Amino acid sequence: MKVIFYRAVNKGTIKANFNLLLPSGMIIYKMTWMLMHDGREFLNMPSEKVTNALGITKYYPIVSFETTELRDIFQQKCKVALSEYLNNNPDCQNPVSKEKKYENKDANEW
Repeated sequence: MKVIFYRAVNKGTIKANFNLLLPSGMIIYKMTWMLMHDGREFLNMPSEKVTNALGITKYYPIVSFETTELRDIFQQKCKVALSEYLNNNPDCQNPVSKEKKYENKDANEW
């Protein structure tokens, strides 16, 4: 897994947007790195914004996982890829990246 595009946002809970290249050659565009106020962090997969006739906006996933276990494994591997990208690209200023380090365990499985 490899981050091929990264843009720091640092607005509210959104830390960054990025694109991810998987070992299969598939690219996932428009992923979002989130950091909650309580310190939890997670990655949002791409979603579609839909506003109905009443003006209510909802977001629907474009990509999802069959189980939460698979999602958690994927997110951990994404965090490894983000950490590697930020370590190799010091111009990407994001204070969170310097605090958290992730181990690269079986990163090529995905």
